[in-house]
Amino acid sequence: MKLKQVILLLSMIGVVSIAAEPSAAEIRKAYFSSYELEKQQRYADASHALDPVASAYPQSYTVNYRRGWLAYLAGNFTDAKKFYGVALTQYPASLEVRKGLVLVDAARRSWKEVEQQCRIGRKTDYYNLDFCYWQAVALRVLGQADAASKVVEEITVRYPTNVNFLTELARIRLAQGKKDQVLALLESVYILDPLNQEAVAIQKQMTATK
Repeated sequence: MKLKQVILLLSMIGVVSIAAEPSAAEIRKAYFSSYELEKQQRYADASHALDPVASAYPQSYTVNYRRGWLAYLAGNFTDAKKFYGVALTQYPASLEVRKGLVLVDAARRSWKEVEQQCRIGRKTDYYNLDFCYWQAVALRVLGQADAASKVVEEITVRYPTNVNFLTELARIRLAQGKKDQVLALLESVYILDPLNQEAVAIQKQMTATK
């Protein structure tokens, strides 16, 4: 192939590549469709709706972050971690991606990874409620109830009526064998949320271990 032909071919490929890029209107349409499909709980379809955008911008933070979330909702945790990983390469300090990874690892019962992600997130946002909550859960499940208690207590002194942390503290106290404190915590939870199912489950667990 002659040099002029090669140059012409390359220029044509460039033109085709530019022409293949979605317009701003097409990008908006793809995202709108994705959000509508998510509302219908069609998570795989919602992700595929973004294919034109992902094909044109495979390293895009926004599209990978969204596809990570949709993969998580669909229970496709391998893809979720892959998409979140790409997003994190674009914005390594992103706390929203860290939270996404925490949810994925929690769903996978990968508690060491959950604790690690939360620890990293808390270096930037120490009292972040999501990171603190999941770090405490992970530490408790990993058999480190005392460490989990310290995390939760740092929050309950600042948010004394946060039901999620009160129920988690009750689980921690149960793991520590402090059943009298569990009952006191559950009473506080029932005052704030009389039908709290987590509290009911903890109470049943405590009764079963008598």
